[in-house]
Amino acid sequence: MNSKSIPILLVENVSSETDDLKQTLSLDGYQIYTSGDAASALDQANKVLPRLVILDESIPGSEVYDFCSQLKNSLRFGSVPIIILTNQVTPQSKSNAFAAGADDQITKPFDPLVVSQRIGSLLERTIHYVHTNPLTGLPGNPDIEYVIRRKIQNLEKFAVAYIDIDYFKSYNDSYGWLAGDIVIRRTSEIILDVIEQNSEEDSFVGHLGGDDFVAVILPERAEELAQAIITKFDRQIPEVYPPSDRKRGYIIQRDRQGNLYCFPLLSISIAICTNRHQELVHPGQVAQIGLELKEHIKTKLGSNYIIDRCKAPS
Repeated sequence: MNSKSIPILLVENVSSETDDLKQTLSLDGYQIYTSGDAASALDQANKVLPRLVILDESIPGSEVYDFCSQLKNSLRFGSVPIIILTNQVTPQSKSNAFAAGADDQITKPFDPLVVSQRIGSLLERTIHYVHTNPLTGLPGNPDIEYVIRRKIQNLEKFAVAYIDIDYFKSYNDSYGWLAGDIVIRRTSEIILDVIEQNSEEDSFVGHLGGDDFVAVILPERAEELAQAIITKFDRQIPEVYPPSDRKRGYIIQRDRQGNLYCFPLLSISIAICTNRHQELVHPGQVAQIGLELKEHIKTKLGSNYIIDRCKAPS
């Protein structure tokens, strides 16, 4: 696979072995970020959004399996593969590693070239089977459909929020795709931050692609979370504009014929479908209701949310 620009976080107790590993991975084209303990590693992970994490079993400040479990139980890093470097692989250490969610365990001393090959294979499998979005690291459409289908089969009450950035194309056309990628990543961080801080463990956030996100949350918290996402988005996103455009409150674009158009600054629309008052039997039905709600809410200016309050016919 093409390893260029794939970020890897190495949480290490510095040694000649990990130095050799960093050098090998860097030569292979990976972006290597390092941290010396679990507390700083979590901060680093939130900044760089690694596609793979390597944990040295001897890192200070935390029991490595607890930290592994913490990563795997988070919305941000639940699908990120984790490798644990250990001094000795025993039946108990294997049990502890896999119970914590580790995807592989490698005994020291190791051959950095062999580890690099195992990393490449693990990333390939992850991209193929987990369907993570390469820009945000969030699960994609197959996983979104699976989560909704599981909720339906388990007869759970749930809400699905379809989250869309308004006027993203005009922003992307005006400032370029690199600036657009920054908006996409920041939006994903806003959604994750709000839901992680205010929701239950069973919540889920996915990325359909482009500027479209999905959150599966408790129905009784849906409106509260939608408003919190809007508040945070409207506070942070104006920072992505040059001061002149931010002050003006809109951007000016010229089409291929030379005509000038004015577009509002970015806003966010959230359409919420829930089975609290109606029966939902298939992920496709949920998506269709979400699409119809989103088409309605996007006719309004500014950031807004709408929730489907329809009751199923008796």
